[in-house]
Amino acid sequence: MTDARAVFSLFSERYGTQENEDDVKAFCFTASREIGALLKEGADADDIRALGAAAALANYRLKMREFYAGDGVNSFRAGDIAVSADPSSAAEAAKAEYLKALETLTPLLEDGSFLFRQVRI
Repeated sequence: MTDARAVFSLFSERYGTQENEDDVKAFCFTASREIGALLKEGADADDIRALGAAAALANYRLKMREFYAGDGVNSFRAGDIAVSADPSSAAEAAKAEYLKALETLTPLLEDGSFLFRQVRI
């Protein structure tokens, strides 16, 4: 199993500190277990690619939670200054980052695919 403390440390290094550290630790723990379950037997669970994929997965899930739990306020204006944020673009960027991290992890992943093709007789 990938070390959740190492994932949290890498998460903090890459994405900075968050408001609720306990939530981040929980997401890192869950992500480390999921990535660890995908690895081949004998693969190093503490490989930097595995840690990075778990940190990226935790970040993606946090961004998705922010997107769905948002209060609906995406912009405000004060005089000549306007500020806007698009939580869906942050979630999409986090998803792309996770998929890229998973791609680099491919050599360590268990082959769990199944292919079904038509057989002609």
